[in-house]
Amino acid sequence: MEKWLREETAALVDAWAPKGKDELRVYLVQGLQDPRISIQKILVRHFLTNALWPDRFRRPMLAELKHAVRCNLELSAGRRPRELDLNAFAAVWRSALEPLPRRKASMLEVACGSANDYRFWAAYGLAPHLEYTGIDLNARNIENAREMFPDVRFEVGNVFELVAGGGTFDYVYVSDLFEHLSFQAIEVAVEQVSSVARRAVIVNFFEVFDGLGHHVYRRVPSRRYYWHTLSLPKMAHLFERRARHVRTLPMVDYLSREAGFSPYHARRAMLLALM
Repeated sequence: MEKWLREETAALVDAWAPKGKDELRVYLVQGLQDPRISIQKILVRHFLTNALWPDRFRRPMLAELKHAVRCNLELSAGRRPRELDLNAFAAVWRSALEPLPRRKASMLEVACGSANDYRFWAAYGLAPHLEYTGIDLNARNIENAREMFPDVRFEVGNVFELVAGGGTFDYVYVSDLFEHLSFQAIEVAVEQVSSVARRAVIVNFFEVFDGLGHHVYRRVPSRRYYWHTLSLPKMAHLFERRARHVRTLPMVDYLSREAGFSPYHARRAMLLALM
C-alpha cells in the first residue's frame, strides 16, 4: 500500500480511537439509523433476500417498508416507537427464511462496525444463508462483533487492501464509508470493492446530492477525516467503469415511487453495481 494510503488509513483509525467498546456497540444502530427501521438497511436486506429467492417475498417486503416509514414518522415527531413495533418483522422473516434450504451466498461487508447490520441479519433469519466476512479498521468493533458472534468471521481489515487478500465474494456491501475518504482514496476504494465482487456491490451513502456537479469537499480537522457531500451521478460513473449495470436509489425518489410515502433522508441514497 502506498504511503499516502497508509497515512489516510492511520487518520481513519485515529478518528474512531476515542470511542470505547460500549459506545461502539450501540453507535449507528439507534434512532433513524436502527437497522430495524432504517429504510436503507432494510433495502439491503431485501436485496440480498431477493437475490437468493427472486420475487418470492415481495408482499412482506412492501409491508415492512410501509411499517418502517410509519416508525420513521414517529421518530421524526419526537416519539420513540415501542420495542414491539421496532421488532415487528423479525419473527415474520425468521419464520419465512430459517426453514429454507441453505443457499450460502458469500458476502463481504466493509466497515462492518460492531456487527451493526449482521446482528439484524441474524435476528431476521438471513445470516444462516450467507458465508459472511466482516472487516473494520477499528479493533474494538471487531472485538464486539466476535463477542456477539464467535463463530462468524470478523477481522480487522482495510478497504484499500481487499485485492491483496486474494479472495472474491458474491456480494460486497459498504455503508457510510465513502463520504469519509479523500477524493483520491474514493477511487481506490471503488476499484478494490469492484475487483473482489462477483455479482454485486451494494453501497449506502449518507451524504450525497443527485447532481452532476463536483463533490463538495469537507474536512473535519478535529477528527482527521472527511465528511464530503458526494455527487451520486459521479459515484455511479466510477462504478460504471467496472460494472455491467449500475442503479442508484435516492431515498427521496425510492420512497415516493415504491412505498407511496413522503420523502425522508433527503441526502441519503443507495447504489447497486451489478458485476
